[in-house]
Amino acid sequence: MKNWRKPRAPARFSVTMRTDGEAHRVVIVNVHEDGAGIYGVPHLEPGTAVDLTFLHHSIPALIMWRHRYTAGVKFDTPISDKMVARIRRLSRSQAA
Repeated sequence: MKNWRKPRAPARFSVTMRTDGEAHRVVIVNVHEDGAGIYGVPHLEPGTAVDLTFLHHSIPALIMWRHRYTAGVKFDTPISDKMVARIRRLSRSQAA
């Protein structure tokens, strides 16, 4: 059986996650064009619509799964390879 999961680019980048008028700081831990792994997620159920906001960008997404404080989100619209690379660069600069 083949694994069709797309490769994730490791990241560690703090963003704001908004849902139902509330804002939470979360960390993107991996990213690809269709979605991201995030840490620090409050108790939101799969199927919850969220917006991930950073550097004047807002990316609508849907929580696909959650386990404790970690979740996977699927972006409503895939992001560009350029945006994935930018998140990775910003991740490295936050770590420095």
